[in-house]
Amino acid sequence: MENVVIPLVKSKWGNEILYSVRSWFKNFEGDFQLNIVGNYKPKWINGNINFKYIDQDDSNTTEENLSLIREWCINEFDEFIWTNDDIYLLNPINSSDIRKPLYLQDISAVKS
Repeated sequence: MENVVIPLVKSKWGNEILYSVRSWFKNFEGDFQLNIVGNYKPKWINGNINFKYIDQDDSNTTEENLSLIREWCINEFDEFIWTNDDIYLLNPINSSDIRKPLYLQDISAVKS
């Protein structure tokens, strides 16, 4: 089973996360557990979705708060798919599609 994580940081929250969640349930082919991790639990979360409360300091930057969530995920799961509330699955997809690296050119050709 795949663990899919959507971080939720305090911000002006809209419906993006709801659309993202719906797209995962509609288009991900395979067993998965959807985990929303953050300091705000949307009212519509039900038994099909795990919610993990992670306290976030308002004085932290978004990156610092995301780092707290990432640390929890690394300790909780051997492997997980990290996605965001503005990522939508528009067509059927499975874990091999996500795990397969896609690139446009040989990375060794890229100069720093």
